[in-house]
Amino acid sequence: MFVPLFVNQIIRRAEKLYYDKLAVVDGEKRYNYKEYGQRVNRLSNALLDFGIKPQEKVAILCYNTHQLLEAYYGVPQIGAVLTTINIRFSPQEISYVLNDSQARVLLFHKDFLPTIKEISPQLSVEKFIVIEGEADQKFMDYESFISLGSTKTLTDPPIKETDIAELFYTSGTTGNPKGVTLSHRGLVIHALGFLAHYHYDDSDVQLHAIPLFHVNGWGTPQFLTWVGGTHVMMRKFEPETVLSTIQTYKVTRIFLVPTMINMLLKYPKFDKYNISSLKLIIIGGAPTIPEKVKEVEERFGCRAISAYGMTETSPVMLNSLPKAHKHKREEDRLTYQSKTGLEMIGVQIRVVDPDGNDIDQDGIQVGEIICRANSVLEGYLNLPEETGKSIVDGWFHTGDMAVIDNDYYITIVDRKKDVIISGGENIASVEVENTINSCPVVLESAVIGIPDERWGEIPKAYVVLKQNANLTDEELIKYCKEKIAGYKVPRKIEFVENLPKSGTGKILKRKLRDKYWVSKEKMVQG
Repeated sequence: MFVPLFVNQIIRRAEKLYYDKLAVVDGEKRYNYKEYGQRVNRLSNALLDFGIKPQEKVAILCYNTHQLLEAYYGVPQIGAVLTTINIRFSPQEISYVLNDSQARVLLFHKDFLPTIKEISPQLSVEKFIVIEGEADQKFMDYESFISLGSTKTLTDPPIKETDIAELFYTSGTTGNPKGVTLSHRGLVIHALGFLAHYHYDDSDVQLHAIPLFHVNGWGTPQFLTWVGGTHVMMRKFEPETVLSTIQTYKVTRIFLVPTMINMLLKYPKFDKYNISSLKLIIIGGAPTIPEKVKEVEERFGCRAISAYGMTETSPVMLNSLPKAHKHKREEDRLTYQSKTGLEMIGVQIRVVDPDGNDIDQDGIQVGEIICRANSVLEGYLNLPEETGKSIVDGWFHTGDMAVIDNDYYITIVDRKKDVIISGGENIASVEVENTINSCPVVLESAVIGIPDERWGEIPKAYVVLKQNANLTDEELIKYCKEKIAGYKVPRKIEFVENLPKSGTGKILKRKLRDKYWVSKEKMVQG
């Protein structure tokens, strides 16, 4: 029998089976699954009463709040499309997203009221709803709006399972942000794959340290809800808040990027908190090294796994779970947990050369990761040419460069745009960064290519030291020369207090690189 897959089936199951189980914690607010489901239905019915039709867009600009989590179901279950907006976008980018998506309704947190007032005259939005703020003639408050809707449970939406459920805009590192369309079917299958690998159940408590407006919240709105787990919302990442929340709510799972981990590990009062409830930390956002995995496991007292994905893939494609029958030694386990990983269930991965041929499985030859899966984007909104460039012969081209070993473990070595070409030699900036980061006094680093008359470009490292640490250029260069080939060693080093980062903690290399290339015709000179 064929049964279409829709995300509302996830919340319906949770509301039915876990009705009296704690679903959401947001500050002082608590909702069980029955209450959460009723609020979702109120939002859905209020949107229907307003006149929202299938595949029309409802946008939200908000922190990690219970209202955002409600929108993850309240919008798609009527067949409309949830459009989340990065809270770090500029007013110009927010305006672009709202107009490009043709959003009819905008839900926004009161903190962004000045921005919305500034750009509202240039928007096509028909209804503005303020979250945790007061209504006025133009803006209706969220609680008043959903009170207009009934708690009546809705049936499956009048759309196809391959129709769009969510729309995420990329960070706009080149040009305007691109709208990534994710289908009901893709989101459901992604959640099933995640559950198969990580074995969540209703005893799990997830702290949402990663912004839920980013890459489908790593899938947590779907898979955690499906099994009746508890969502603990966090509006702003601060080490003390993270640790105290883990202790208070006995958090079992958390997703972090390396920048967040570094902030937690260097927090002076780290050891004063009881975080023994933690079972798993999933590290995403950037490659890591075995030494870092070991440190995380020892300090946090739980397993640490790497994962990889993109907005375009819902997001997780690879995970670094070791093979139980093979990687039994501690050294092997840590080595494989620091790799980017194996393909997720339901995902097909290849690593190919520029001609589309599979590269050697020797862990040396570098190629581009391409993938195909139900969870891969349907396309870029309003950008058929960009879609055609990214999806070729049924395979999505990620732009991430990697090696693959004979056990099919993949390790990312760089983004295409971050590969440094010096004197004809390709230098993976990630490899150089991992070498620098392995130095005991280094907190984090970023390596970029800068113009050089002789070599075309050479590697330059921006380095942040640990608190009260000292290190000279010469000492760091000597350290690197002992670990990597001479041509990969940074020719220039600049010690800085911090590195520019995105809203999700990713280092923004373009902000370090652009000033060196403004007068160049292209950003590769080697």
